[in-house]
Amino acid sequence: MIGGERQALVAATGCWLAAVLAFWAGTSDPWWACISAWVVANPNRDALVLKSGMRVAGTLIACILGYNLALVLEGQPVAQALVLAAVSMAGIVMRYRSRFDYAWLLGSITVAMALVGSMTDPATLYAFVVYRGLEICIGVFAAMAAALVLGVDQQEKPKGFEPGREEERLQALHAAIIAGTALLAGMTLWSWYDLPSILQIVISILAVVDRDIAVMRAKSLQRILGCVVGGGAGLAITAMGVSSFFVWSILFLAGLVALAHLYHGRGAYTYVGAQGGFAFILAMVTGTGPPDTIAPVVERVAGMLIGVAIVLAVLAVLRPVLTAHRAAVLAPAPPG
Repeated sequence: MIGGERQALVAATGCWLAAVLAFWAGTSDPWWACISAWVVANPNRDALVLKSGMRVAGTLIACILGYNLALVLEGQPVAQALVLAAVSMAGIVMRYRSRFDYAWLLGSITVAMALVGSMTDPATLYAFVVYRGLEICIGVFAAMAAALVLGVDQQEKPKGFEPGREEERLQALHAAIIAGTALLAGMTLWSWYDLPSILQIVISILAVVDRDIAVMRAKSLQRILGCVVGGGAGLAITAMGVSSFFVWSILFLAGLVALAHLYHGRGAYTYVGAQGGFAFILAMVTGTGPPDTIAPVVERVAGMLIGVAIVLAVLAVLRPVLTAHRAAVLAPAPPG
């Protein structure tokens, strides 16, 4: 089996194992275990261990922080939204200034999830943060187990941390401003129009934000395409009403193997594969077994798409202002 096919099988198997373990543990959102396995999968074991460690550490620390912030801010929607935006902006900035970039990203997402959870269903906040930590650990364990049993280590050193230049630090600040503005816009629209799956809206916003505006736009468009491809395939299978765990497993593995080929490939559309995997997992993994309805799946996929649309709209509004600010800050000093 050639390297690409093997890695696709390893990634898919890790997700399947994560789903099985999450079903067995009875976690509230088993798809998070699968998504964790999907994201950290890597043919290089050093990179796998490094990313897994940052995902676990960032999530567990953020669970504690997010839980306590949510308790302090309970019943104060304006303060909750402002703190959510502030924490997320700090996480985006530190993502580009720290050697533990991925931990900061996951930490800010997890705190945001805790705050959103306290706004939508405060009674389940404690269970949410506990299960969130458990699901991440399950996913990381499953990815490592699949890599150890089925994978072949590809000897490549993970990229080391490189401090950003002044322009890159300014770009990180602008990315944080876009994220904060988009989050506040998303929370406002949700409160006005009862948008579906505010949790997925928030996650999508934080996932596509990047300090490179061209990359941000490309990620946004590829996330939409990935949602259509992966989510569409998952919804089609879910609509079939598959009740057999064996049949569900075969379809789940087959879909993820196909998407993993794209995700772990060398082409320009790897992010389509990554997001397609997210959407496919969200459609195929729910409850404590194979899904029996498409209603929650449609809401989650819709939330992902709405989050991307909000980022693109905010980017269109803020880009002229941020471009002018960049020109002013980076303009050469006058002589003399």
